[in-house]
Amino acid sequence: MSGSIGYTRAALRVQGAYHRVDNATGTDAVRNTLLAASYKFKRLTAHLAHARNAGLAGADSRDTLAGVSVPVGPHTVMLSHIRHEDRTLLDRDARQWGLGYFYSLSKRTDLYAAYAIISNENNAGFTVGNATERGTGDRAANLGIRHTF
Repeated sequence: MSGSIGYTRAALRVQGAYHRVDNATGTDAVRNTLLAASYKFKRLTAHLAHARNAGLAGADSRDTLAGVSVPVGPHTVMLSHIRHEDRTLLDRDARQWGLGYFYSLSKRTDLYAAYAIISNENNAGFTVGNATERGTGDRAANLGIRHTF
């Protein structure tokens, strides 16, 4: 079960979302609640998001993101910080900094470059990269082209 609702007024955008998946026996569930907002100032957009995550077997965490994006002509520079707070006894917290750059080739196509670094605490195993990474990478760089349909 999931759903979301959003609100936009002038420079302010707010979005709330909820997602729940029960295990096969219906005895436990993964639940995620997210509240996100952005505000467009004259030269930059500020972004803020907070998620509450409850998982199987008592998993419990909070994630907070703060960031800015600054467009200048066809260029956009982005900076973000994410704080993961593990609320279990293991206390496996993490922090990630990210820096990104987009160059607009057209209304729907960009070139991009991004770099991120993560710091794990108490043997947390978070890695920077895509969902298929199997390593212990604490930093990553990405280059690419994006086309939206």
